[in-house]
This record gives sequence, structure tokens and C-alpha cells, in this order.
Amino acid sequence: MAICHTVIPEKQPGDSLNDIHYHAASPDERALVYGAKKFGYVFYTRTPAYVEIEALGVQERFEILNVLEFTSTRKRMSVIARNSRSEIKLYCKGADTVIYERLAPDGVAYRESTLSHLEEFATEGLRTLCCAVSDIPDDVYEDWKHTYHKASTSLQYREQKVEDAANLIETNLRLLGATAIEDKLQDGVPETIASLLEAKINVWVLTGDKQETAINIGYSCQLLTHSMDLILLNQDCLDNKYNADTFAQQNTRNCISEHTGTGRINNMGRKDAALIVDGKTLKYALSCDLRTDFLELCLTSKVVICCRVSPIQKAEMVELVTTLTKSVTLAIGDGANDVAMIQKANVGVGISGVEGLQAACASDYSIAQFSYLRKLLLVHGAWNYSRMCKLILYSFYKNICLYVIELWFAIYSGWSGQILFERWTIGLYNVFFTALPPFAMGLFDKVTSAEQMLKYACINVP
Repeated sequence: MAICHTVIPEKQPGDSLNDIHYHAASPDERALVYGAKKFGYVFYTRTPAYVEIEALGVQERFEILNVLEFTSTRKRMSVIARNSRSEIKLYCKGADTVIYERLAPDGVAYRESTLSHLEEFATEGLRTLCCAVSDIPDDVYEDWKHTYHKASTSLQYREQKVEDAANLIETNLRLLGATAIEDKLQDGVPETIASLLEAKINVWVLTGDKQETAINIGYSCQLLTHSMDLILLNQDCLDNKYNADTFAQQNTRNCISEHTGTGRINNMGRKDAALIVDGKTLKYALSCDLRTDFLELCLTSKVVICCRVSPIQKAEMVELVTTLTKSVTLAIGDGANDVAMIQKANVGVGISGVEGLQAACASDYSIAQFSYLRKLLLVHGAWNYSRMCKLILYSFYKNICLYVIELWFAIYSGWSGQILFERWTIGLYNVFFTALPPFAMGLFDKVTSAEQMLKYACINVP
């Protein structure tokens, strides 16, 4: 936790180790470094070549050999470092799904206990990570270093080659434990979601968190209620997976067909039903022959939550809804992994905050908190929709009034081409009747007061 990160420490001359402030691109990384500091592992120096920490009162220096950065595809980051005893170690942290599949046979001592802790943390709505380490012999590292250098300097398919090179070294890991970070909801999130649902706006959640965490957050923000039936799609394949215990075909195709074909979901869709989809299942559900059935299943559910999804899958979901339903879609997010989704939607809203400004810069509208979305849609959105409709009709009316008179005079004068209005008259007409009325409507035209629109969100239902 004190080494595997990209945090920058800030320390003024004369300050003690307790006065160090950390700056990080991710608030999770900063929280983990602060957590390690609480346990006596203080990170206080970073240079391009090494980092220094104080481990239980003992100062240690680690030479940073390579940093394999976190990406949404890899779902993990690693640091290869050489300690004071000249041992090369790889420290890795990431999602439990990617860490567990890279564990060595003799490195699973705490596998089951850690997994139970992860499920417990996720049930409480905490964001979880697994930490692991591996010892790398010098000769193995030297061979891999050349492979990695060749991949990082490649001119074609560099990202894929770097990822393949990282997969070569991130093996035979030894599980160390797990971390859990509380990601508190912003103020006003439950009230905002309740208003959107009252306005008959479908709210779908696309997140990279674990399924248990996503469900718990759904209950916290009142998107899910305890009276709802949860439909879980956790299949690991598209076709032909036989479950010997249940004597049934357990695959994505059969599961979607079961809910859409029997009519079970149609009856539930009229009441309360929430569809929970895992990222692996979503990969198969978005295939060409299942897209339509999967979308039908989603549309008949009151709530859809997709967990463990990548940024590409978020964008594909938004594109699927936009293309096949012809609906107006709005995507809102606060991190770099939400940029693709925001750009695919008809309207993109970015939240500027601790996650950075990538989402805000890529969006159509930028807000500071999620709760501001309520006023943006239900008040300003409704007002401007009404104003635009009136402005379009007014533009037709203004031009018809002017040119019907011109047409009548042309008929009266026998199509002689005689001018009825001088140029300056038409110019003043356009200035006064084109600029002033829209300006006045933009300032004063309101369907009803903002307080009433926020209090009665159902006013916006068409």
C-alpha cells in the first residue's frame, strides 16, 4: 500500500512525517496511502528512480524499476521494485477477479478467508481491492525488461503489446490481503433519483464495482427497494455450459430467453423488478444475436444495474439504447472511465470533483454535484424545451407575416417588381422582431415556478 501507487507527497521544510500531504489522480490511491501511514508505513519521498518509506520506524528505500499503470482493461496496477537487500519484487493491487486468477498454487493461503472478507465488505457498500506480491529472479527480470522495452517503444499496437508484456510478469502472485474503502454518496442523491423516477425517466447504473457493492449502493440511493425482485445474470459463457447440479444449461442465451420468452419478466416489469448484470454476462448479451432480446429484458425492468463493466461496455450500452429505442439518452459520470459513455449519449453531463476533470471536459454540461442534475433537467431543461418550441413557432409566424404582405403586394402590382418596404425597414423589422422577443422569452417565459417543478416532478411527464 505504501509502494504500489503513483501518489506524490508534499512536505514543507521543517515538517514532520505526520504533516505530509498526498496528491493523487485517484482518491482511492490517496486513501490507501493514508491508511498505510496510520499503520506505521509512511511514504514520504518520491523521485523518478526510487521511493522512500518509514516502515515501523525503520527507513527503507526502494528502487522503482517499472510501473505498470492501471487501466480499465487490466483492472490492476503493479510496481516492480528492488529493495535494500537487492531483491526484486512485484507489488500488485487490483480487482479480486484479476488478482485471484494470477495467484500461484502455493500463494493461496488466505484465499478463502480473504474472499469472505471481500463479500462482507462489498455487502456493506465498500469498494474493494486485493493486494499481492511476487518474487522475481534477476535473470527472469532481465529477459522480461527487454520484452517490455520493445513493447513500450513499438509504433503499432503499443497498448496491446504493453498489456501482453505485463501479463508475462504478473504471474505466480502471493495473496497478501484486501482493502476496503468507503465511497460516500453525495448529499441529495436519493432525492434526485426519486425525482427522476417520478418524472418517468429510466435510471440505469453502469459501474465497475463488484455486484454486491453495486446492489448495496442501489439500496443506499433508494434506486432499489426491498420489495423489488432482483434478477441476477451471472453467466460466464454464451452457449453450451451444463450444470451437473441443476441438470440445466447455464449460459447467457438460455437465461435471457427464459426471462423474455416465458413472460415472467413482463409481469414483473409492470410491478417492481431490478435487473443486475455482471460484466462477463454483458459481454455476451451485447453480441449481435442477443442484443435485441437483452434490450427487451432491460426495458421491461424498472431498474437496470450493470456491474464490473469496462468503459467500452458502458459506451456500448448507451449506444444500444440510443440506436434501437430512438430515445434521448443522458449519461452522467465523474471519472475518466465515464468519458466514452458521456460522448456516446445524446446529452453528456460531467461531474467535476475528486476524480478529476476528464468527464467534465468531455461533457456537454458540467456540474459540481449529482444533486444539481435534478434542477438541470426538471427546471432548466423543461423551461428551455418550452422556450425552444415557442421560438420555432414564432420564427415561422414572423416570416409569414412579412412575406405574405410582400406576396400580396406583388400580385397587386402585377408582378412588376416594385419594392413595398425599404431595405432599412426590413432590417429594423428583423432586429426588433427577431432579437427582442427571443431575448424576452429567454428571461421571463416560464411554464411554472422552479419550486413547483421541483416539488411536482410529474409535471414533466409527457
